[in-house]
This record gives sequence, C-alpha cells and structure tokens, in this order.
Amino acid sequence: MSSPERRSSPKRPLGAILCGRRGIVKVAHLWLPLAFMLSTSPSTRMPHAWIVCLQMFVALACWSQSSILVNDLADRHEDRAAGRERWISRLPLAVGASVFTLLVGSGLLLVALAAKASGVAAAYAGAVALGVLYSIRPLRLKERGMLGLLTYASSAGLGFVVLPWVWLGSGWLTLAMLCPAVLLDKWVNLHFHQVISYEEDRTSGTLTYSVAVGLERARRSLKWISRLTSLWLLATLVFVVLSTPTWRGAIGGAGVAVVLAACLYARKQRRSPDETTELLRELPWPYLGLTYALFRIIPLILLARLAASEPTMWGVFGAVASLVALESWQSLRYQQP
Repeated sequence: MSSPERRSSPKRPLGAILCGRRGIVKVAHLWLPLAFMLSTSPSTRMPHAWIVCLQMFVALACWSQSSILVNDLADRHEDRAAGRERWISRLPLAVGASVFTLLVGSGLLLVALAAKASGVAAAYAGAVALGVLYSIRPLRLKERGMLGLLTYASSAGLGFVVLPWVWLGSGWLTLAMLCPAVLLDKWVNLHFHQVISYEEDRTSGTLTYSVAVGLERARRSLKWISRLTSLWLLATLVFVVLSTPTWRGAIGGAGVAVVLAACLYARKQRRSPDETTELLRELPWPYLGLTYALFRIIPLILLARLAASEPTMWGVFGAVASLVALESWQSLRYQQP
C-alpha cells in the first residue's frame, strides 16, 4: 500500500477524532456550563443526569466535528498550499460533504428526540448555521475581519451554553455569565490560531483578520482581548464560587492554585525561550491559568460534588477527567499543526 493510501485509511480519521487535538477534546467548553447547570438547576433529575450528559456530549461532539470538517473542506486547497494535512481533504468532495451531513443530522436527531424543549434543536441548528456561514462561500465570514471571529465565537456560545441552558432549564443569570465567558474564550482561541498561522494563511491567500490587519496589529489586539477575557473569567469564577452552596473552598482554592501554577510554569518556561510553547509566547499567563481553571479543573470539582450525592455521575466524572488529561497533555506540547 502506498503512503497516501495509508494516510487516508479509516484508522486515521478515527484516531484524529478520538485522540487528536482537533477531535472530541474540542467539546471542552461544555464541561463548565454542564457541570454548573446540573449543580444549580432544581429541575434536574439526578438519577438520570448521566444519561443527559451522555446525550449532550454526543450531540455537541457531532456539531463540533461537523464545524471543523466543513471548514477543512472549504479550506482544502489553501491547506494543501500551506502544507497542512487534513484527513477529510483526502476524500472526494461529495464523500466529505456526506460525512458532514451525517454528523449534523445525527446530532440534530439526537437533540430532537432526547430534549423536551424545542429551543434545544433551535440552538443546535443555529450553531451549525453559524459554523457553515463562517466557512462556506459566498459569505465565508472567516475572511470578513472581526465579523469572522464574532461568528465563530457566537457559534460556540450557542452550542456550549445556550443549548444546555435550554435543555436543563437553568436561570437567566447563569446564561448572562457563562455565555460571554465561552464566547470571549473561543474568540481568543481563534484569534490566537490566526496569529500563529499568519504566514501560512498569507501564503495561501486566506484573508483572515490577522492577515487583513497585519501580524503586529493582530498580536496587539490579541493581547487586548486576552486581558478583557481574563477579567470576565475572573468574574465568572467568583460567580461560580458564590453560587455553589457547598465545596466553595475547594472550588475557589482550585482556581487560585491553578492560576498560581500557571504563573510559576510561565516563569520557568521563559527562562528557556527555546522550549517555550506558542501558547506562552502569544498569550498572557493570567488568561491561561484562568481558562484552564474555569473550563477544565472546576468542572471536575463540580462533577465530583454531584457524584458524591449520585454515584452514577462517577462515570461522567471519569470520562471528563480523561478528556481533560488528554487535552492538558496536548497543550503542554502545543505547537502549530
């Protein structure tokens, strides 16, 4: 079998989805809204909560992967020009489009059957629509400056916050705090990737916000939005601590500990510039500490708190902990794909 044939074998897509940096770990922003809403929503039936978690995870994994794949299909020529390899791009376009349709349809069918509130399907469809508009011509909002960043971030807000908010029937204050937190954090994520992919995007003719305004201006605006996001994440951390009647010390202490650990890790890495990852070169350590604490560590504490009352939730805790560990390992070794 030739090398190209090996690379396009079924094992590669499966490995990329299950273990890759662009696979199911991309659902990470679900953990905080899900764990917090389960912890504070009086309408949640705890004996069945693990089923809701599984249904929501599968549906949002389908949406997340469909958003990634439709972008890969739209960018297949640019990715080849930049030397980026995407498994979906090796398939015929019609087959790739069928994979996208299957994922979107599976997720939509699941939420339509599992969730009682009709707004859940609407939130899912809205997240899908924004993902398509971001990637596909003629609009292709990816190349419309800051509108592209806002579209991508809004899609995440719909999928990771509005959908579970409607599904679990949580309060308006929860939505008002968590939706901007996810939206801002995903904005920073995409902005960061545009900065580190600047040369490749410029060479391939992909007119992202960073390419349109230039690398130095894009870096300055990334630092500004990172600081703004850090402030909102800090406020959200305080909100989560105050909204949790028990285990407040563990939640607040974990947040402080992770931020301090990020500070110490950043100082250590900057003493060896050659070993510093792109995350530390481009993003401030307070932001990195807060986003890791809020979207990875604190959800684990909230899930452990739930599992202490309902043992069936230990399975959810174990699954989320495994994905957080995988993503953490990938982040520590982060380099541009």
